[in-house]
Amino acid sequence: MADLFDIRGCSLSYYCAQDWDTLVATEDSNRRFCMKCGKDVKYCQTYEEFESMAQIGHCVAFRAFTDKQVKKMMEETVGVTLGIPIVRRNTTK
Repeated sequence: MADLFDIRGCSLSYYCAQDWDTLVATEDSNRRFCMKCGKDVKYCQTYEEFESMAQIGHCVAFRAFTDKQVKKMMEETVGVTLGIPIVRRNTTK
């Protein structure tokens, strides 16, 4: 199954094997800390958040489902994908 954001032309430069639920909670419910790599991980609920984090090379977590599935399951607890996104710049003007 394609990642949610692969559909929009984004992918990850690195896929992380860690699990969101095992990362250290922080004061921000959408941010956790990974003891293995020593990085903060931002949970992205929207493409805009994902794109913003990609621009600064931040590690992210997101739901790995199609848009239709995400809309249906947004209120449910499901697995998330963690990793560092590849920045895709628009080279056409």
